[in-house]
Amino acid sequence: MASGTVAAVLVCVVAGLAGAIQAAVMGRFGERIGVVEAVAFASVVTALVAFATVLAVRQTLSGVAEGLRAPPWMWIAGVMSAFIVFAVALARVVHHLVPCPMRTVPAVGRAAGRAAGR
Repeated sequence: MASGTVAAVLVCVVAGLAGAIQAAVMGRFGERIGVVEAVAFASVVTALVAFATVLAVRQTLSGVAEGLRAPPWMWIAGVMSAFIVFAVALARVVHHLVPCPMRTVPAVGRAAGRAAGR
C-alpha cells in the first residue's frame, strides 16, 4: 500500500471515530445547555479550529475570502453541516419521543461495510 493510501485510510478511520465521539458529546451537550446553544458553541469552536488550520497550512485566509465570492448555492455545504450537527444533538434530547433516522445511519453504514467486505 502506498504511503498516501495508508494516510487516507488513517484519516478515514480517525474521522469515523470522531463522528462517533461527536454524536455522543453533542447529545450530552445539548441536554446540558440546550440543543441550539450546543450547536452554536460547537460551530464557534469548529470555525476557530478551521481558521487556525488554514492559517497554519496556507499562512493566509485568502482562500476563505474566495469562498465569499463563490456562488451562494455552494454555501449549502455549510448549512448542511450545521443541520447534521443540530440533528445529532437533537436526537439524544428527543430520542424517547420520536425515533430519529440519525440513529439508523451508523447501522446502515456498518451493514454496507460488511456487505462490501464480502
